[in-house]
Amino acid sequence: MIKGYAGRILEVDLGRRSFSFKPLDEETARLYIGGKGYGTRLLYDRTEAGIDPLGPENPLIFATGPLNGSVAPQSNRFAVVAKSPLTGGIGNAACGGSFAFGMKKAGIDVLIVEGRAAGPVRLACGARAPTRPRPCCARAGTTR
Repeated sequence: MIKGYAGRILEVDLGRRSFSFKPLDEETARLYIGGKGYGTRLLYDRTEAGIDPLGPENPLIFATGPLNGSVAPQSNRFAVVAKSPLTGGIGNAACGGSFAFGMKKAGIDVLIVEGRAAGPVRLACGARAPTRPRPCCARAGTTR
C-alpha cells in the first residue's frame, strides 16, 4: 500500500443496515491524490447522469488524503463529496477537526454512505465500537 494510506474503504448501506470493507485502489490513489480527488473519482464511477441529488442513489463520500494523521501542518482535513442539489454537478466540501484523524486511526481512508434509513441512525466506527448503523436516540430539538 502507498505510504500514508490505511488501504481500506468502508461502504455503509443505510437502507439495508449493512456495511462492508473494500481495498483502496492504489492506482486511483496515485492518479487522484487526496480526499477531494479520490472522492470525486469514486462519485463519478458510482453514479449515473440524471440521478436525484437528494435521493438514496446519491452516495455521500467522506475521504481523507495521505498526509492525514501525520505531523504536516493543516493535514487533519477531509473532503465530503456528493452530487450537488444546487448545481446538479459534483459538490465537495473541505472540512477540518478530529473526524479525519479518527477515520485514519480506525484504518479507514474513505467512508461511503449510501441508501436511506427508515429512521434516524448513528454510525459508530473504531477499534472498540462495532461498525454498523444503529438506531439513534431522539435528542431535544432533532425531531421531524
